[in-house]
Amino acid sequence: MVCPRVINISFCVGLGFLVFSYSFGLGAGFLLDDYATLPYLGQWGEVNTFSKFKEFIGSGFTGPTGRPVTLVSFLLNSNEWPTEPRYFLVTNLAIHLANTCLAYLFLRRFLTLVKQKNAALIALFSGLIWAAHPYLVSTVLYIVQRMVLLAVFFNLLALIFYLAARSRLVGGRARASGPMWFLAVLCSILAVASKEISILIPLQVGLIELTLAAFKVAPLYRHKSDPLIVGHSLCRWLFGFGVLLPTAVIALYLFIPLCYELGHWLQSGQAGPSVREFTLTERLLTQQRVVGDYLRAFFLPPIQTAGVFWDGYGWSRSLRNPISTLVWSIVHLVLVISAFSFRKRLPLVGFGVLWFYIGHILESSTVMLELKFEHRTYLPFLGLSLAATALLFSVPYSIRYKTAVLAGIFACLCFLLFMRASLWGKPEKSYLVWMNENPSSTRAIESALVAYSSMNNTEELIPLLLEKAISHHNAQPGIYLQAFTYSCSKGLQLPVNYDEIKTRLKTGSRDWRVESMLRILLQEILHGRCSVSLSQFKQLTRAVLQNGKYDGTGVPVAISSLQAEAELVMGDTALAESYFMAQEHGKLPLSLLMNQSLFMANHGSIKVAAQNLRAGLQQPFEASEYLIEQAEDMLSKIEKDIKIESDDE
Repeated sequence: MVCPRVINISFCVGLGFLVFSYSFGLGAGFLLDDYATLPYLGQWGEVNTFSKFKEFIGSGFTGPTGRPVTLVSFLLNSNEWPTEPRYFLVTNLAIHLANTCLAYLFLRRFLTLVKQKNAALIALFSGLIWAAHPYLVSTVLYIVQRMVLLAVFFNLLALIFYLAARSRLVGGRARASGPMWFLAVLCSILAVASKEISILIPLQVGLIELTLAAFKVAPLYRHKSDPLIVGHSLCRWLFGFGVLLPTAVIALYLFIPLCYELGHWLQSGQAGPSVREFTLTERLLTQQRVVGDYLRAFFLPPIQTAGVFWDGYGWSRSLRNPISTLVWSIVHLVLVISAFSFRKRLPLVGFGVLWFYIGHILESSTVMLELKFEHRTYLPFLGLSLAATALLFSVPYSIRYKTAVLAGIFACLCFLLFMRASLWGKPEKSYLVWMNENPSSTRAIESALVAYSSMNNTEELIPLLLEKAISHHNAQPGIYLQAFTYSCSKGLQLPVNYDEIKTRLKTGSRDWRVESMLRILLQEILHGRCSVSLSQFKQLTRAVLQNGKYDGTGVPVAISSLQAEAELVMGDTALAESYFMAQEHGKLPLSLLMNQSLFMANHGSIKVAAQNLRAGLQQPFEASEYLIEQAEDMLSKIEKDIKIESDDE
């Protein structure tokens, strides 16, 4: 029996190793979705009123809930955007350390409940090995993935409160379990509001109950009635509505797309239409390899990976194309069947394996997400860590030997963690490694361009990256615009010509960066850094408007507005002003009209700017109360400028 004090000290020492290893990655910068989510921090200045706070937490767009809990957490670091990512990363690391503590507490409570021998030691090493795994670096050091960190934080809290409530209820203290049930439900809601993947909590609870049954722990739904409140019926109600019903809803949600796909195959002999470049069938096949990659990475952690850049991951065309699809399908099937079959002989191993697969049941099934991201393994890896630790403890060797082996594994993982985090902490080197690890990734090249543009002594590297980007077989229209704008403003010669850009914009795939890149090009033209005529610029905007892939999106309206802005400052002012006033103001977002009016006011059309904004305020569309206040304030300032201008005349 190991002294509890020794275990607690060992855990604290383990946390110290984690802090040391991760500290070398705190020099990482902003990347990818950080630039889509975090700019809202500075959109309205300091968030010091309730209306600003309400507007901010409602600005989320990354999931059905908007993930408001995560957005609130970003306010802790709002003063550091966009100049200092370090403090965002320190907060992320703090949450990861908190999750490590919660993982240890959850596993210790769970293992104590099943009367597992050496419960504290198994929980200790399971939690530390999980937290030190280098594959989790891209969750902790990718700022926007705080949503995963927070979701897991509340997820683990919910399970801890669930076990506490369960113990009280099964022990005949139904009244005392009430606060614990309330906290479990509250934490579950907060977890889902951090990231929607936490809707899997009922499945995790079901797995816990299945494992408790294997250990012959008193089932929740067989509790005898409590004379003070209820007992047997309450337990059945809780289990039915808290576990079985959500599980059925999730299963139905995942099964419906599969039915549509199957129906399409039966009717037409081919896969159904897809919002992605791959079909649902191809996605399901590819996920056999993707989840296999996750498994292999857990047991054989690579020194470096492509980080967050997994676009360009080749999808499977059939079970035998590539053959690894079939191999991994068999492996997954064997593991799941074995986990069920041996759940009474090795219940913790079965629990860990099934926990891993349950954790991927949403993001690796019929939901048409992108194929692969390392952060999807964050919580599922906890199951594998428990399974591996429990399996080692089942071997008939001394505790000292097992402890030494696990301590050695933890030390090796900390070294690999140090290696991986150190690379993240050196952005000038990390992008080159990530591009090398995944040559098919256009995002890696594009993100490198963004990063190196703000660094010193990288001027010679940018043209090389642009040339590499436009020669890539997956190059998007936006990268051609970026290359053209850069070469035009710097007077460079890159293998990209004007006619090719027009063709790409007109017939290429949908690229959400097109509008922002055209706006940057317009600014370069207006500042005299790029010699492109109004006619040429309008040909580019027309090419986008002719691309049917943007139909039904807000891009055509934004591009038309940009076209009119170019006309305003480079061509026929009256024509541009007539366009702005002829708009259907009641059908355009108020934010767009505000940007238009600001542009017009800054370029001399101050009266039309006021008329445009006034028309938008008469029937505000897609406008919150705060945005309306801002628009009214802007209109008031423009009207004051008009009055001053009239007085001067």
